[in-house]
Amino acid sequence: MEFVDTNKNKIVCPQCGSNNFIEIDESHIECTYCKTQVDTTIVLSDNTNQNMEIKDGADVKITDNANVKIKGGLVIKGGTLTITDGGSLEIG
Repeated sequence: MEFVDTNKNKIVCPQCGSNNFIEIDESHIECTYCKTQVDTTIVLSDNTNQNMEIKDGADVKITDNANVKIKGGLVIKGGTLTITDGGSLEIG
């Protein structure tokens, strides 16, 4: 099933490029191909001047050989970021 973000743009998986998702809860969907979960309350952008923020209460996990790339920067204001089981994170 295809989903759109708050600006009515089609959501594409940031990991594999698919646009086929299943709904996990009211604000999260999961790619049916690579199992990457996407928060539908944020807007993904190619603007490299923006930062991804991890705020209090967030529990971000990168696992199972997932290769995550963040365009821009990463700001951690609380919460946790865990990278395990072959996962990787590239920033910039």
